[in-house]
This record gives sequence, C-alpha cells and structure tokens, in this order.
Amino acid sequence: MEEKEKGLVTYESRDGQEIRLSFDTVRKYLVSGKPEFVTDQEIVLYMGMCKARGLNPFKRDCYLVKYTQSDPAATIVSIDYFRSRAKAQVDCVGWKSGIIIMGDDGKPEYRNGAFISEGENLVGGWFRAKPKNWEEQYEWTISLKPYIKKTGTGAVTRFWSEENQPYMIAKVAESQGLRRLWPDEFQGIFTEDEVQPRDVTPQEEPLKIPQPIKEEKNVTTAQPEPQGEGDPGVEGAGQPLAGKPESPTVKDKAYLLNWIANEATKDDLLATENEVTRNLKGKSSQEQVDICREWNRRKKELLADAKS
Repeated sequence: MEEKEKGLVTYESRDGQEIRLSFDTVRKYLVSGKPEFVTDQEIVLYMGMCKARGLNPFKRDCYLVKYTQSDPAATIVSIDYFRSRAKAQVDCVGWKSGIIIMGDDGKPEYRNGAFISEGENLVGGWFRAKPKNWEEQYEWTISLKPYIKKTGTGAVTRFWSEENQPYMIAKVAESQGLRRLWPDEFQGIFTEDEVQPRDVTPQEEPLKIPQPIKEEKNVTTAQPEPQGEGDPGVEGAGQPLAGKPESPTVKDKAYLLNWIANEATKDDLLATENEVTRNLKGKSSQEQVDICREWNRRKKELLADAKS
C-alpha cells in the first residue's frame, strides 16, 4: 500500500495543470535558501496560498524563500504572474513604470522604461496607474540603493550589476505599485527583486592553534600507576592514546590530517594538543593552516556529537 504523502494538497492551477504538493516536495524542490529552516507551518501556508491563487510552482510561478532560522519564510512570485493577474482586475485600464534619473541640475527625471545612457545618475524607479472610477492617479516611487543586493563579501550580485540596475529597479517599482493598487490579489507575495535576504555566508571562526593542556599547580592528585605507554599527566594515564603522534619524530602533514580526520577521538584531541602543536614546527605556513583547520573542525564535530 502506497504511503500517504505528508500534508498532501491537490488542486488545478490557472493554466489547467493538476498540482500535487506535499511537505517533502516543497522542501526538496520549491525552497530557495535553507530548506531545513522552513517549518511545517510555513509550508502549509505556502501550499494554501498556491492553491487559493491557482499558482503553478513547477512553472516557477512561485517558490518559497528562507535564508535564516529567525526570519519568516517568504513566498516569491514571478513578475509575469503579477502582470497577468493585474490585467484580470475589472477596474484595470493599464499602468506605467520606469526609472528616475537625477539630472546635473539636481532635478529628477521620470523616464519611461529602463533606458539609461552612460554617465547618467540612476536613483530610483516609479509606477503610475489610474483604475476605473478613480478620481486621482496613483503614483509610487522608490529609491535604488536599498534594493541593490550584495554577496557575503560585499560585491554586487550579477543580477544587480550596474548595467542591470535600471531594469531591476523599474521592475521592483512595478510589482510594488500593483500590490498597492490590488492588495487582495497580491497581499503577502513578493517578487525576488523585492526580497532582501540577510547575509548568510558562513563566517569562519578564527583559526586556533592547538595549545598544551595546562597543569594545575599546588594541587596534589593521586595518579594511577602506569601500565604501558601513555601520558601520566592527563586523564586516562597508563593507557596508550590511539593514533597519538609519537615523540620525538615529527609526523608529516598527510599522517596528521588522516589521524585527526579518521582516527582521533575527542579524548585524543584534548589530550594531544601539545603534540599536534609540536608537529607544526618546520612546516610551511599553508601546511600549518591546513592542519590547524582540520584539528579545529574535528574537535568541534566531536564536541557537538557528545552533546547530542
């Protein structure tokens, strides 16, 4: 008997396709960012919105975005969906959008479309529309700078490169203007250009060089009698430390990396910091960095396993 998919939702999209969504399908194929951070509740809301609006996520009408565990997930919808649904509104008679150029005289120019000449100062985007029976025209303007996306290193992303900025900011102004005119149709959904994810680039911890274990002074502690090779100054004395680099021979990089990654236990790493440090001597800077990085990674991994 086929196992029932968790949270299965079925419906027909506006383009006539039969859509089947489940928790597993959404997490595997329809999340941009960190699928492991998306909660079941957020998936339920996403699937409910898709069904209510007749969206086809497999045609990229929409997808779910979540980059950090603390931020709520956002449903991202294509600009073409916005345009299609806006045209379907009974009071829609069209709209205009474009870019804002700041002239040398300090006065803004509202330009249709996204054309810009080299050297001109792009500062934002605009949107205008007047639905049927409205007495006043609706106008919406936005600034460029808050929407320019950057990578974790501070570089501007490819889609928001200088040559693409006129088109991108005009599109943001358009989608926001349509949402403000018809909130019932577009409430709670955004285009990708509007969403400003946090910088979630993993920040590497400062590299720590293994340090010898400091012996407590003026403390008398009974020690077990040695029964073989080992270090009588650490817990577990009398027992050989598996894989411990032996003195006085200095081990090469390959040996150390293999021992740290595959053989060393948590107790081994804690007890042999001084040995690893001693084996760094005489090696190149890159070799020292590689060994220290692997030592820190493995120690962190083992300590995390011990807590779980």
